[in-house]
Amino acid sequence: MEKILVYLGSDHVIQHPSFGVRENVMKMTTDRNAAILQACKQDAAGVVNSYYLDLDALSVKAPEQQVMDGFDYYDVVIPQEESAGYISICSETALKSLVFENASFVSQ
Repeated sequence: MEKILVYLGSDHVIQHPSFGVRENVMKMTTDRNAAILQACKQDAAGVVNSYYLDLDALSVKAPEQQVMDGFDYYDVVIPQEESAGYISICSETALKSLVFENASFVSQ
């Protein structure tokens, strides 16, 4: 079972993430430092929310796959630039697969 640890920077604790109004993709990161920057971008302090994501039960668009028709049929998209550390959560199924690990208060 392949589980990855992903982070979401915010100004508050988010145990159950959801898509925003008119949004159907949520960007998360596998890089904790990137999440800290995201959490602290508007204020000097923020929250880094951590989740485990089980990829086995999801359809994943991996970097080596070529897709011409968009990402409509994928739950998770891992971009080609893996060094960026960002992944896209693209379905309610993927959102429900996120298991809240913890929240850390951070500052810069």
